[in-house]
Amino acid sequence: QKKTGAAVELMQSYQERFTPSRDMARMLTELYIERDQFKQAYDQLEIIEGYDSQDLNTKFRLAMILIKLKKYDQAIERLKILAKLELDVEKI
Repeated sequence: QKKTGAAVELMQSYQERFTPSRDMARMLTELYIERDQFKQAYDQLEIIEGYDSQDLNTKFRLAMILIKLKKYDQAIERLKILAKLELDVEKI
């Protein structure tokens, strides 16, 4: 547990000091979710979304975390956007 905490702190420090890394954000997201640190997980998912704004999985995970944070209106808006994107993808 202590080693995991130290690793999280080190990775988070890297994200804050340098250009955020998508791979580091992915690892941190999983660690934060495991620890029920949903706000921090959300922040990392936003970094991932910044690299690929069409990533449907990331958009879905952002919406699910908003639900965990009880931010239902924001979650609904994200899910509406996701549904529209999925419909556009199906047309191709």
